[in-house]
Amino acid sequence: MSSGSRLLRASLSVALLLSTLTYAVTRVFVLNFSTAGPTPTALLAVALVTGWAVPVAARLPPATRRRAALVLAGGGLAVSLVGPPVVALVGAAAVGVALTPLLAADARALGDRVGVAVAVGLLVVLALRGLLGAVSPYATPEGWVALVALFAALVAASGRGGESGRDLAPAPRLAPLFVAVFLAALWLGYPTVSARWVDGSYLAAVALSAVGLLAGAGWVADRGAPDARETVGWGLGLVGSLAVLLAGVTVAAVAPATAALVVLAATAGRGERSPGRAGLAVCVAQLAGLLCVAGFALAVNWAFVPGVGTLLRGLEPAFVLALGALLAGTAALAARTETPAAPRDEPPDGQRRALAAGVGAGLLGVVGALFRTPRPADDGPERLRVATYNVHQFVDASGAYNLRAVADLLRRQDAGVVGLQETAGARVTAGNVHGVRWLAAALGYHYHLGPATRSGGYGVALLSKWPLRDAAVVDLPTADTVPRPALRATVEHPDGAFPAVVAHLEVEGTVCERQARRVVEMVVGDERAVVLGDFNATPDERVYDVLADSLTDAWAAAGDGDGHTYSAARPRRRIDYAFVRGFDTTDVAVFGGPDASDHRGVTATLDRG
Repeated sequence: MSSGSRLLRASLSVALLLSTLTYAVTRVFVLNFSTAGPTPTALLAVALVTGWAVPVAARLPPATRRRAALVLAGGGLAVSLVGPPVVALVGAAAVGVALTPLLAADARALGDRVGVAVAVGLLVVLALRGLLGAVSPYATPEGWVALVALFAALVAASGRGGESGRDLAPAPRLAPLFVAVFLAALWLGYPTVSARWVDGSYLAAVALSAVGLLAGAGWVADRGAPDARETVGWGLGLVGSLAVLLAGVTVAAVAPATAALVVLAATAGRGERSPGRAGLAVCVAQLAGLLCVAGFALAVNWAFVPGVGTLLRGLEPAFVLALGALLAGTAALAARTETPAAPRDEPPDGQRRALAAGVGAGLLGVVGALFRTPRPADDGPERLRVATYNVHQFVDASGAYNLRAVADLLRRQDAGVVGLQETAGARVTAGNVHGVRWLAAALGYHYHLGPATRSGGYGVALLSKWPLRDAAVVDLPTADTVPRPALRATVEHPDGAFPAVVAHLEVEGTVCERQARRVVEMVVGDERAVVLGDFNATPDERVYDVLADSLTDAWAAAGDGDGHTYSAARPRRRIDYAFVRGFDTTDVAVFGGPDASDHRGVTATLDRG
């Protein structure tokens, strides 16, 4: 294979590996927290440790190895797209198993230039997310097509034959490459995460990510992988930049962090060791990375982890920093190796083309993010119709992404103001999606959401056909449980502005009453107001009385029937509400089913009272 084909194949392998790894981690979380609860499927996370495939593949003839890898990757991708959650998880893991020896062979041939391939692969993912609206490619049909196109390009880049019999013997120090992919899956591969963590601009995060990746690729193309002393500096830069991001200081730290990621990953092309030792080192590094990712997911959901949950509370940043330190450490070990895996005497044309492709992918990501920015018309429907809906962190009751179903549901409701709950999707546990932004762009809404994901909790959001101003997030009282936020914003309605509040209360305990009182306080003194939310209380509970004493329950005013909203499959409780003040309710209805969320939504048509 030519140098250019190697770079292209390695870049596409990184892009597919990152996409499927993120999806597999998300499936593990969904199966064990968002749907069925803790199950033995958590053990399937071990399938993400794929280093053992290196020595196994080294025993196969090169042509056979290439064909087997492509067949397994194609089958795994297909299964991950169409299978139920558990099967999809296994399919995504199979893609990782297939791509590991391909990446190992390409790193052996490319040497330091594998860092350029990592940068271009991440830029491809950046472009893909930008064009899809900051959501996982697994969440939309367009994304499915894009994944299939990436795989087709991978097959084309692999060509027929041309493999060297020494591709995997000896093998370089591959650990930094795969740790970099884990860190990208958890944090640095998706600008959504940085933007939502610091509550900054998504478009700025995309641009900064592209700049950082291109800067890192340029450094590697010009100087090769860093030596031992330079690796220490880049490692400190990576951990320091991550610390700035995790502290919520500024999204600008994305640029140096992604540049350091690329430069440190380039050390994976150094060294000469047996495939067995290389594979074992990758397995150890992947297992350590998997523990960091799992620790992050458990820390995010500490309230649902019996026994050790409280010990993990607030440790999400520590696990991200640990993964950054792991990359720096493995890179430092690789940098101590004096003998590179391949000479750098080949023509640079392939590298230049790869960098040009990276620039194009970066621009495509920025343009895509700009193009998919919500642009409401500011001329909502004449009637005032409001809705509340719990979107279940953008997965339905079975664990599949629900963005399309939610968009279709909300479009049919034709609501001018929508309150959403469980919107904190900018984490690997939800596929690093920015679902609120995607919905706002798809449906033509203004939007505001909160809090920043570093604050924890489920998240709430407001969508509005009319502009929103004076938005503010309020932390409700808690009793050592998951944070429960409320969001208030003023809706600039043509008939007069009014405040809208969306909230998500605790499930049980006396703290629920305090939370309800705090919500009521958010609209004290307002002649007109709309309060939407998942209040986790039925009309015979004290929480309902606290709200109904100051506000009017739209269902009680105009509803017909029980109005049950939970669960979506077998609704037996009414816990989702639209409360109003200063409006007459002329119509109210329940909408939705288990194909979109575990809750049903409530919509109400209002007239000015």
